[in-house]
Amino acid sequence: MISEKEKINEALNGAHLTLLYDGENLGEVSEEFSLPDYQGEVSRIVCVRPQFLLENKYIHDTGSGVFVDFGGTVTYSVIYISSDGELCAVPLSSSYENKIALGEAAELCKLSVRCESTSCRVSAPRRLTIKTKLRSRLRAYKKLKNEPKISPASSAEELFLERNEKAIEAVEMKEISLKGIKMSEALECPNGTVKPIWCDAFVSLGEVKVENGYVKVSGDATVKCLITSETGEDVVEKTMKISEQIEADGAEVGDFASVNPVCTSLSLSSEEKDGETGLYFDLTCDLVGEVIRNTERNVLADAYSTKHKSFGTYKELEYYRALGAKNASFTVCEEKKRSGHDGESVVLVMGEPIWEKTEVKGTKAYHLGKLNVSVIMKNEDAIENEKYSLETYELPIKFEEELGKAVKSPLSICDFTLGAITVKQENERAFITAEVNASTSVFEKNMQSCLSELTINTDEEIKNERSCVRVCFPREGETLWDVSKRYNAPLAKLASQNELDKNATELPKYLII
Repeated sequence: MISEKEKINEALNGAHLTLLYDGENLGEVSEEFSLPDYQGEVSRIVCVRPQFLLENKYIHDTGSGVFVDFGGTVTYSVIYISSDGELCAVPLSSSYENKIALGEAAELCKLSVRCESTSCRVSAPRRLTIKTKLRSRLRAYKKLKNEPKISPASSAEELFLERNEKAIEAVEMKEISLKGIKMSEALECPNGTVKPIWCDAFVSLGEVKVENGYVKVSGDATVKCLITSETGEDVVEKTMKISEQIEADGAEVGDFASVNPVCTSLSLSSEEKDGETGLYFDLTCDLVGEVIRNTERNVLADAYSTKHKSFGTYKELEYYRALGAKNASFTVCEEKKRSGHDGESVVLVMGEPIWEKTEVKGTKAYHLGKLNVSVIMKNEDAIENEKYSLETYELPIKFEEELGKAVKSPLSICDFTLGAITVKQENERAFITAEVNASTSVFEKNMQSCLSELTINTDEEIKNERSCVRVCFPREGETLWDVSKRYNAPLAKLASQNELDKNATELPKYLII
């Protein structure tokens, strides 16, 4: 026979999440690099582009506290002008580790790390010192549990509890990933001698659809490469279609899914065939994210014994409801005043989108951030070692999302990634167009008063006072449950005698006890 306590605890178990920790942490990585002999000596740094790749994270209890330990690699693409006036690029990397203290252990951690600022110093012709500040954003979740302590153990058959349960919608999240998506293709290059300088990859996700047991993802992967050839600098690129599905046990149609692309490696090689040099790349990409659903669960709002006196204490239970998750692409366009001069041409355009905050106004969420754009310029009429220059721009990002309802206490998670980007220059103006991918999740915060502890005094039974008719005039604001407690009357019987639902909140002028 299942005891009443076991029934209550069984109804309250579930992997529903409440926020445990939400905060930012600053770190720094600094390292000195020596360039190989085959790289030209550094005359002037044009651009340093850092990217962080998260490789591991785990929750660690040291005995003196609970920490989230994480680590990864900061990769650099350093573009510089060599001593003989050529444009060169070199890839470098540094390892990074950090930890963030939690108040208690969490079941799920969402961590994002971005490079906030980078400085590069040339200490010798082939020696660079690079220092990067990193900003980590951690959200840690724990399971929403309300398991009331009932004492003494309710195994005796004569002990009977009336329960007043409330159904709530609480969010449930499941991490998903698909690692090691490999793509290998050849790049179409101009005829003649070709030398690769720099390359990067951009992944744009389109439709993300949840079907039974799977999350289906479609999109594009674009590899862009800067080369030098007999005609000067050229940018060549290749775009491929992505169509993948990620296993997600328990996922059902109607669930939400948020997926981010992560390019884990990109290598470029050149081969000579029939006197012509061809370029071939190998790209590896991961898809990481989560499936989000709203599941109904019961929480115990009240309980009492019909035969013995009982005393209950209550607590405020915090839980979240998912309003949606979205993957979408949008375009950022802006006209900027140029800092360069006439006669310069665009050699290479790079960009980095950064999400900063989310504002909710009415039924809409506005995801705000910025797009940092770097443009390498070339001036054929300039002095040999000064013909390359760098222009930087900052563009505001605003992505609007319809939530369907007004939200008082929202929690938002958003990631921006870059797709295609172009810069056209006319006279003193630069026209910038960029495709930005947004992966968003918005939650609504709720509070519920729940029973946390119930003490039943089995030594003192409730004495039923008998009379022919007993009439109660409910006080203002009283519920049927309040009246049952005041008169020690069984809730079910009180409701039946007065032809009311036991969860009724509006009562007649009088009740028969």
